[in-house]
Amino acid sequence: KLTAILSCMLLCTASCLQVNAESTAAVPGELPQTFSTASYYSQYLEAHTGGSAVLEEITLLGREAVGLTGDATISAAHPGESGATLLMPQGSEASWTVTAKHSGLYAMAIRYLPAEGNGGTIERVLLVDGTLPYREAEFLTFPRFFTDDIAGDSFDQDYHGNDIKPAQKEVRRWVKSDVKDPLGYTSGAMQLYLSEGTHTITLQAAREPMVIDYIRLYQAQENISYQERLQEYQSEGYQKQEQSLPLIQAERPLVKSDPSIAVLTDRSSAYDQPQSAAVNLINTIGADKWQGVGQSLTWEVVVPESGLYRIGLRARQNILSGSVSGRKLLIDGEVPFKEAGDLSFSYSSDFQKEYLGDEANGDYYFYLSEGRHEITLETVLTGTMAG
Repeated sequence: KLTAILSCMLLCTASCLQVNAESTAAVPGELPQTFSTASYYSQYLEAHTGGSAVLEEITLLGREAVGLTGDATISAAHPGESGATLLMPQGSEASWTVTAKHSGLYAMAIRYLPAEGNGGTIERVLLVDGTLPYREAEFLTFPRFFTDDIAGDSFDQDYHGNDIKPAQKEVRRWVKSDVKDPLGYTSGAMQLYLSEGTHTITLQAAREPMVIDYIRLYQAQENISYQERLQEYQSEGYQKQEQSLPLIQAERPLVKSDPSIAVLTDRSSAYDQPQSAAVNLINTIGADKWQGVGQSLTWEVVVPESGLYRIGLRARQNILSGSVSGRKLLIDGEVPFKEAGDLSFSYSSDFQKEYLGDEANGDYYFYLSEGRHEITLETVLTGTMAG
């Protein structure tokens, strides 16, 4: 029997779900947003049910953008994978010319760097041939990333020995993100229908600056099931590892997508780590500050030997009785199989320690190669709530 091989002690008081979306009303003197007559994404897909999934992939480099307005510039100050990039300040606009060889539905991803701004969520408006394809494209969101501003491996303490909640500092890092439904009702990347021929794709910077390395248009594919992924693992000869990796204390994430996701002190259990009867020590993270769709926490793990590992959590969802909290698991930015994109945590007044899995498949096994990896949990609507 395998022992616990990757106990990510995610002491996240996972709460109920709530859809949070910042207002996208135009700021005086900035880009107007008057696209309320567009259909919703679900209606858009229905209207293009005859559109086949495309086999080609199109890459639009940031430095190849045209029609730049509002101080948008091509610059080498923040080089990407292919050299110079596009800086889009708030209120700017940029376009790309796209030639589609085949008519069909294209998923869209952007590799971006959050530029220095006011620290808010980045918002963009997406237009195709000057028109909003669907309403959700009017307020696309791209997160910034933050970490605790502390020196060393421990939290600062007051003169009584109690841990002090740290200030937050932004982490500048390149991110590749699918263009997703900002309200979370649609999982995965949203798609665009392009007929064969030439089109113009435009981004308007509704809020906050960002640097764009490239935009990728590609064929969206439904993720395979856990059993199908497990068969792939077995065909590759990957072995289950019996060694346990060091515990990861959840209150020390590598990055978080929202500075309001707070660390907390919990003294309800003797199993809390760290723990003290005399002082308040920070030992959990989340609660009602980690419930907005798209909010995420990312931890780093160092794997000494390639193989198949389980992931164990110690978590609690104690906000609403009878409700579930949804999370999506990503490893190095990718959802490994379909079930990992819709993990449910039921109500419990106590912390629960369990491995990720389900009744049909048992514990999930995840392939991790030797070296450093990032493990992310992102808030999502659960399957039943998302419809």
